[in-house]
Amino acid sequence: MARRSVLRDSSRDQQNTEHRVLEERADHRPSGLDTGRVHRELHLATADAPAD
Repeated sequence: MARRSVLRDSSRDQQNTEHRVLEERADHRPSGLDTGRVHRELHLATADAPAD
């Protein structure tokens, strides 16, 4: 049981890291067209996230 919790926490940490990376990329995009792509990437990154 504790092992599942650890795996879930590490998965959540990884997802949070991915979110930060994608958000940082979004901050550096000069064009509105590119931000749409980044938002799609962010959505795809969270689509597989398990529900709490």
